[in-house]
Amino acid sequence: MGEEIMGKNICKNALITFVFLLISVLFSSAMAAAALSKESQVFDKGYKYVLSHQPDKAVETFKSFLKDFPKSSSKDAAMYWLGKSLVQVKAVGEAKKVFSDLAKQFPESPFVPHVERELEALDTQVVAGRNDLKADIKILVENAVKALNELQNRLADAEKRTVAAEAAMAKAIAEKEKLQVQLADEKKKIDGMGVEVKNLTDNAAKAILELQQKVSKTEKKAAATEPAKVNP
Repeated sequence: MGEEIMGKNICKNALITFVFLLISVLFSSAMAAAALSKESQVFDKGYKYVLSHQPDKAVETFKSFLKDFPKSSSKDAAMYWLGKSLVQVKAVGEAKKVFSDLAKQFPESPFVPHVERELEALDTQVVAGRNDLKADIKILVENAVKALNELQNRLADAEKRTVAAEAAMAKAIAEKEKLQVQLADEKKKIDGMGVEVKNLTDNAAKAILELQQKVSKTEKKAAATEPAKVNP
């Protein structure tokens, strides 16, 4: 009787354990399915941004995907599309790093050949960009040299004009000073002539006065010496 009861208890406990394990497995499967569903949703969202030519949003989405699902089986694909999107937003350096990390972490990934082509293309673009930059720098330098030469020529012309203007100014000042000297001399002459004229005028007036006096005296003497007229 006791063995029968014990056997029933063992069966009951085993059943409970089995049910618990089954529930745990189902719950884990449900959680895994939910996580996988969210993972797929995020990846699909990023890929839709790639197809709709929205690289900035694709970059943001795939970065979030790699952060939230670092052990995803689609990690290599996410890294590839992240790199492609980074290229489109001109983040070439970051894109090259993502592609290089993908090739190192997943050497057997089917994306590796594409990554190698992308890296080669990026290197070619960098070289072309450097050549273009060199060409642009050369043009800038040539234009700068040309502008400098023009400025130097203008400066030389300005200096020549300045020298000529200074010479003309010096000549004008010299002529002015010469004229001032001449005017001063003429003024002195005029002042001297004024004194001479005054002296001549004074002498003439004196001579005229003396002459008038003599004439008056003569007339008086003549009148005194004339015989008196006799009335008939």
